[in-house]
Amino acid sequence: MGSIMVSVSFYLQTGFINIMSTIISIPMFILVGNILLANNIRDNINDKISGRKTFTILFGKKISVIVLGISFILIYLFNILLIFTKYGSLYNLLIFITLPLSIKIIKGFLKNDTKEKMAPYMVYTAKLTIFSGIIISFVNIVNSIK
Repeated sequence: MGSIMVSVSFYLQTGFINIMSTIISIPMFILVGNILLANNIRDNINDKISGRKTFTILFGKKISVIVLGISFILIYLFNILLIFTKYGSLYNLLIFITLPLSIKIIKGFLKNDTKEKMAPYMVYTAKLTIFSGIIISFVNIVNSIK
């Protein structure tokens, strides 16, 4: 969803799609997926009772939280890799401002088992997506000026 939204917005404003707009949208693609995964982790008990077949139901809560953590790590690694391309700069390291929130989310999901206790970590995941989106947008604007 993140890559599609960014690519469509880019196309509507410019009339074309280029590789840069697709590459820099990858972190948002991952973050939007993280919101959905966090929701599945939070709702795993109700989803199981109602017969839904979500990732968390199929693979379990612990694996789901591990996947969530890996996807957070991928976002940070992706921004480090961008530094070494023409699409990034040292400003990409600003994404690490969100690292404490990522850690808090993972620890919170691992520690809690009820929907009520996991709900704040779902909200934190959405906030992380918003904060990261703002940082990534700022960084891309700065990088386009250089």
